[in-house]
Amino acid sequence: TVESPLEIKRKKLIKSIDNVCARLKSPYVSFTTVGTTSAGKSTLVNGLCGKRIAPVHSEETSAGELRIIHQDSSTYSCKITQHHNSVNSVKPIEYTIGDDAYRAMYEEMCRYHALDANAKRNSIAPVFDITTSIKIGKDKEFFGIPDFIGVELLDLPGLKNLNDQANISIIQKRLRYSFPIVCLDYTEPDDVKRKKLISLLDGLLQDNGTAIFVLNRYDARDGNDKIAGRTKVEMFQDEIQQILKLQNTPTVIPMSARVLHIAELLIAGQYESDNDLETTLWGPIRDYIETQDLDDEQYDEIDTFVNKLRRRLRRKEMFLDEEKGKLLELANACSGYNALQQAIKEKITKSFGSVLIQPTVGKLLVEIKEFCNLVHDQYVVYTLAREDEIEKIEEYNKQIEYYMTKKSQIAGEQSVAGTHLKELIEQKTI
Repeated sequence: TVESPLEIKRKKLIKSIDNVCARLKSPYVSFTTVGTTSAGKSTLVNGLCGKRIAPVHSEETSAGELRIIHQDSSTYSCKITQHHNSVNSVKPIEYTIGDDAYRAMYEEMCRYHALDANAKRNSIAPVFDITTSIKIGKDKEFFGIPDFIGVELLDLPGLKNLNDQANISIIQKRLRYSFPIVCLDYTEPDDVKRKKLISLLDGLLQDNGTAIFVLNRYDARDGNDKIAGRTKVEMFQDEIQQILKLQNTPTVIPMSARVLHIAELLIAGQYESDNDLETTLWGPIRDYIETQDLDDEQYDEIDTFVNKLRRRLRRKEMFLDEEKGKLLELANACSGYNALQQAIKEKITKSFGSVLIQPTVGKLLVEIKEFCNLVHDQYVVYTLAREDEIEKIEEYNKQIEYYMTKKSQIAGEQSVAGTHLKELIEQKTI
């Protein structure tokens, strides 16, 4: 029997209600990192997690999607849910130990990159589900995130060129329900290339003020950071606003993600060599404190502290807890993480409902209106036809209303967020 359009729409609507109630029952807020390849996006992700998660061995290593779900844990587990060599879903492979998971992810990404162009078109890029702690999730109180709200970080594939349709389609799907953190390379010397890569984001970002643009590798800037009295950061800001046709001035944060990540690895005892620390960590810290309004005593105190850490590393001694805390404070400040943290807090305060609740419920409201319009149209048609069909349509309408009310009550009883849908129904805003 061929189902009527009304029956098809009814089933679709019920499924949508189930999905909305499930999301409101276990709500979470998403942060999505997106940007151009080789801009240091993976290093930024590691800095946001406070540990080594995303492989950063080379600019071509990163591939696929990383979904990092916050859970208080010092290590992490990884589940590879799709393989590079299959167009069908495969049985997930789980790695529960941090180093094993990292190595498995790196090898899987390398295998995917080793495929030729034709093989990649017929393959599924790897998808990694990772469970570990995220700094935003550990400090919910600071960011104003309620305890019952989960936190996840989605690291999406980097954009390479204007023809990168595969990755663009993935990014479009993910950005709708998240706070985007866009990573760009501060040191990109080719103005034309940089503008073209920024233009790839045109249409992908919603002009609702939720996006944050990170200008990474700020520590690699040269001495002349001003042109005609304006800083490069200010010029980047204007450029981004013009290319992406944004109504409001975008939030742009200069950052040195590598400085933050290396400091966190040192604190965790995971940094393998101190040969290049002068240029990657100590140098940027020294450059930073020289820009601060410090007296000689304060400057000498920090300089003495840094030298003490360098001696400990030469002697292969562990850092004391107090030293770890002080190093992290320095790294957070000079890397730009403090500024990023404050920007994220402001975005959450301003746009929490529009990102978490409205997209979830809004799509459902559209479907409900479409269903009601269809019911009305069918009612008009059947008024001239069979009376029993009219009764069936009216019964469908009652079922939907009951189903929504019941489901929202359940969601409202089981989570605070679920009450939003219940209130919408009670206020008859639909």
